[in-house]
Amino acid sequence: MLSRSIEQKMLGSMVIAELVRYAIGSSKPQTRYYGGYMAGVSLFMRKVLPDRVFDKVLQSQLK
Repeated sequence: MLSRSIEQKMLGSMVIAELVRYAIGSSKPQTRYYGGYMAGVSLFMRKVLPDRVFDKVLQSQLK
């Protein structure tokens, strides 16, 4: 049995693969697509937070 984090990463890669497949098959592809774990929240934070604050939040999650 795979650990939960590995399963989540595998599911995330499947979401991205589906987005790529959808973009390739689209007659009018969008400039950007988003998907995966917390993608919507990250994009929202990127829009509402100043650059420095967003960078600090992002760096705190990567440590």
